[in-house]
Amino acid sequence: MLLVPGLTITNAIRDTIAGDLVAGTSRIIEAFLIAVAIAVGSGLVFSFWISYFGGGSI
Repeated sequence: MLLVPGLTITNAIRDTIAGDLVAGTSRIIEAFLIAVAIAVGSGLVFSFWISYFGGGSI
């Protein structure tokens, strides 16, 4: 399983077009959950970094 949702989205669209709606829906939900997990993980690391090392000014 890759941790990027691009290939999963492509396979979901392909399954849906082929008429397999259950597999397409399942894959699109999986892609959405992967994207949410990446966003939450990045946000937590960024929040940790800002709180401990400061934001600084650019």
